[in-house]
Amino acid sequence: MLNIKNLSKSFFVKNQEFKALNKVSLTIPKGKITAIVGESGSGKTTLSNIMLGVLAQDSGTMHLNDQVLGFQRDKATKKAIAWVSQNPSSSLNPFHNIFSCVALPLKVYGLIQSKAEQIQKVKTLLAMVDLDESFLFRYPSALSGGQKQRVVIARALACDPSLMILDEPTSALDVLVQTKILHLLVNLQRELQTTYVFITHDLAVVRCIADEVIVLYKGELMEQTPADDFFTRPKSDYGLSLMQHIPAASETELAYKEKLLKEAL
Repeated sequence: MLNIKNLSKSFFVKNQEFKALNKVSLTIPKGKITAIVGESGSGKTTLSNIMLGVLAQDSGTMHLNDQVLGFQRDKATKKAIAWVSQNPSSSLNPFHNIFSCVALPLKVYGLIQSKAEQIQKVKTLLAMVDLDESFLFRYPSALSGGQKQRVVIARALACDPSLMILDEPTSALDVLVQTKILHLLVNLQRELQTTYVFITHDLAVVRCIADEVIVLYKGELMEQTPADDFFTRPKSDYGLSLMQHIPAASETELAYKEKLLKEAL
């Protein structure tokens, strides 16, 4: 679905060049969940921002469904790609009620004109994320973290995107709420056949939900491989080290999270 070739991006800090991405080439398969993993500074956020059109690459190309995906995009291209952020509280305007927050993309892209149709559409979107219409005119401050993230997901679905970029969408939530949100996301992906790019540090999540794994390190692509293969025989030394250097306490946490996720999924 998304083909990226020789993508590079540099930043200059105190006149020193920092290569956030260095000739990265990869593919995002259609209708699958592709996880992008790597430690802080690996280039995950830069890559996602270029996919979203927030940043322009220095060089390299992207093609979405065989069409060039550049920095300048028309409305059709913009609404084809949605984003779910790490912190739902920072993604919702505290002065706007939930109806206004979720209806915003409908207004921006002129998809639904009348207020009555907008309300009905927002009700449908909220139902998709297991929130009833009583949430319509509440404000973000009245919602829990998990409920806020459900609202953010509903808003991301408003334009029927073909690609969703999820940037650590559960890291700000406790383990039980994480499980519920991941269960919701996987069910939505299966139902809608939306393509997910799932950016995370959490290998338990990757092991349970991902079809494909992309590993970045210091701006370079280390490997892209099916998830099952990654956890049994990583192609890169760095991929192997990600698993070999998980502390024992983290292994216990991984096992616990996997148990919860498998029960939910």
